[in-house]
Amino acid sequence: MDWSVYDKYIEDLEEIILDAVGMPKDNTVEMIKLHGEDAAHEHKDMFCRDTPSEWFYAHGNGELSKEQLIYNVKNWRELFGMKSEWIDL
Repeated sequence: MDWSVYDKYIEDLEEIILDAVGMPKDNTVEMIKLHGEDAAHEHKDMFCRDTPSEWFYAHGNGELSKEQLIYNVKNWRELFGMKSEWIDL
């Protein structure tokens, strides 16, 4: 795939991939509106997709191999310190 095409659609592709592996949607904005900036980040229902987005960015810059990106995406629960049963899929 031509890299410029990838750049144009990277956010859409990230969302599709992260949805496919069962990662919760990012709800940062909604949680901040509900609980305020500080409380939202400590709330048990808060979920942010910034770290996975950084994985894709690092891969695009050659800082993360394809294999490591795939490993991270497939093993996101472990990397986030979450057990599968904690998340309703």
